[in-house]
Order: sequence, then structure tokens, then C-alpha cells
Amino acid sequence: MFWIWWPGFVVPACMALGGLGWKCIKRLPYRRKEGLTPEQLHLARETFSRTLWQLGLALAALTFMVMRSVRLMNVLPQELMTAAAIVLQILSTKLVEPAVQRALRENYGDALPNGKEDDK
Repeated sequence: MFWIWWPGFVVPACMALGGLGWKCIKRLPYRRKEGLTPEQLHLARETFSRTLWQLGLALAALTFMVMRSVRLMNVLPQELMTAAAIVLQILSTKLVEPAVQRALRENYGDALPNGKEDDK
């Protein structure tokens, strides 16, 4: 069964390791179009890394629960569910950026420079 489901754990493992590694590597920038003050950048980096590893662990747990619940099915439905899980994991990575923007907006309000969302 694990040979079918191991690809479903690649994205969450990369997210969790990336989020934990982001704290250790201080030179990786948090990319925004405008300049952030050092304290805003620190908050953005901390929120980004925390959200990334937490989401990675949650997705791994969800994938494990789905894997355990469909273990008695045939191989083809399990492979399809693995593919669906991977697609949902990749789409859920877009949830990290709004969390960082929300944290910055809550702490600094309208003092932030205009970001990508204001360029549209």
C-alpha cells in the first residue's frame, strides 16, 4: 500500500521541512514588491515558516487518514485518490500567502505599503 501512497507524502514533507528550514536560513528573503521594515520582515518570515510547516503536517495527516480509510480498495482507485490528494496539496500551498498578508495587516494595519493585491 505504501508504494501507491508515498508520492502523497512528498509535498507535505517538503512543506514541513521547508518551513522549519526557513527559520534557519536567514538570507532567504520574503518576497514582496514593496520594501518592508525589518520588524515587518521578521513577522512575515516567522508567519510564513510557521504556516508552511503547520500546513505540511496537516496535509500529511490528512493524506494518512485517507490512505488508511481506502486501504482495502483496489489499486486503481487508490492511485486516483493519491493523484487527487497531490493536486489538493499543491493547490493548498496558495493558502500560505494570504495568512502572511493577514498577519501583517493585523499587526500594522494601513501602515503597510501597497502590495500585489492593490496593483490589480
